[in-house]
Amino acid sequence: MAEIQSVATIGIQESDAVDDAFLHSFIRMASAWDYLYRGVHGPAKAVSLDLKQRGQSMGDPRAISTSLWIDGWIHLFDEQYDEALEKGSQCERMAIAEFDRQIGIQTAAVAQVFRGTPSEGLSMLLKHRSDCEDRGFVYGQTGGDAPIAVAMVLCGDFGGGVNYINGAIARSEALGDAHVADIQRVYAAEIFLEILAAKERPPLKVLLSNLVFLVRFRLNGWKQTHELLLRAQSNRHFDEKSHWRARIETDLGLLYAVGKRKSEARTILTRARALATELQAPSLVRNIDAALSLG
Repeated sequence: MAEIQSVATIGIQESDAVDDAFLHSFIRMASAWDYLYRGVHGPAKAVSLDLKQRGQSMGDPRAISTSLWIDGWIHLFDEQYDEALEKGSQCERMAIAEFDRQIGIQTAAVAQVFRGTPSEGLSMLLKHRSDCEDRGFVYGQTGGDAPIAVAMVLCGDFGGGVNYINGAIARSEALGDAHVADIQRVYAAEIFLEILAAKERPPLKVLLSNLVFLVRFRLNGWKQTHELLLRAQSNRHFDEKSHWRARIETDLGLLYAVGKRKSEARTILTRARALATELQAPSLVRNIDAALSLG
């Protein structure tokens, strides 16, 4: 990670030597994007703050809108969905570039999915994806695919959501974007984990409409989830001390707990808690503590 930060710092310093406000903001945005992909939020927050301060001092709305969607995605990863919705909405209103406006819309839509309004979030995400497809904005398409699948499941279409995220993983692999494919695998595993760990039956209408899927999933759902997490865990681009490492470890611990492998679950969750604490990731720590309290 030190090498990545060094490259980012050199890029920012060299761009600042040129009288080009767009270049200054673009290099910082690219650095933050890379940090977020690697799951390293501290440097991303620092870049975002730098963008915000530069935007305010120079009267540059592009820099400010970029900082808003960076902050919004960090809030999403921290499960601070109301804050993410606010940042995304502000970005959409302020953005002067279509790129930033679309990422702002995406941020707000994903927040809607996870804050308890999945139908609204799904509608926003599908329109956003269509707009990105029309513009040839591939990152906009792939960035919203996993949350679309989550929203479909939350709206009661279990099989449809799973088929959608499997298709998203295949599309990312076909594009040569193995990194996004592994992030999507984490989301897919978490969808499966929620189904495996569910303590209450869904409403009868939802149960009947998903009966075939649930019967098939019961046969190999644990194994599928395990394979997805191990595949994502092998991604060498996720920093060793990153959100993604802590999140995957947490998911593996929860999966072992569901599988009644309590000793392994406790070992992995304890390790994940130490990393999540070091990363100052309170949402992950809370989830881990809840699981550990159950024995």
